[in-house]
Amino acid sequence: MAETAAVLNLDKTVLHPAAGCPLADFLAADDVRRASERHCH
Repeated sequence: MAETAAVLNLDKTVLHPAAGCPLADFLAADDVRRASERHCH
């Protein structure tokens, strides 16, 4: 959401107290590595 706010307000500084990536918070690095090994040859 912070990224969307920044795109919609190019002339302003957007501060978000909990700016992060929900998808990155949801997935563990090991899960991504395993999926990559299985599906990206």
